[in-house]
Amino acid sequence: MWLLGDAGAYPVYDFTWAGLPSTFRAGPDEVRRVFTTLHDRLTEDGCEVAVIEVADGIFQQETSELVTDPVFAERVDAVVFAAYDALGAAAGVEWLGQHDLAPLALSGVMSSSPLATREAEAATGCEVWGLSYLEDPAVALELCSRLRTGRRTGTPPAPTPEPDRELALARHSAPDAEQGRPS
Repeated sequence: MWLLGDAGAYPVYDFTWAGLPSTFRAGPDEVRRVFTTLHDRLTEDGCEVAVIEVADGIFQQETSELVTDPVFAERVDAVVFAAYDALGAAAGVEWLGQHDLAPLALSGVMSSSPLATREAEAATGCEVWGLSYLEDPAVALELCSRLRTGRRTGTPPAPTPEPDRELALARHSAPDAEQGRPS
């Protein structure tokens, strides 16, 4: 949460704000409650666009149950799927498509590799958005505008990731081991 707040996100909440130390083995009703509680809170705070991270992989039980819950589909306008590599991206896109959650784009560790990016784009038909693309304020404004109006097309094409720049951005955002805070 510190990293998100330090990057300018406001407000920032996680499952602890909804009263849980973890969602592991919380059960589908409790995970849904946490999701709706946090989503409702963001709405009450006046957020027009919310970025919600659903972690631990789509095959993890609590995550799978949440993203296939009709409440999730009612409240989420777009999905950006983060993957480690092209194979994981292809499997994730296939699974999401089977559940009517085709991703708007892909991101994640693979975006730091031009080869993995090309492989993932070829295998899935989805663009891969790297850190250098996602940090561009013009892109953020365009995405917010589109999501506010319910459109999911017309995003400017993502540039080919630059491995050195992606690595530098990733290192900059990595937590400082001594303080547990971004360096």
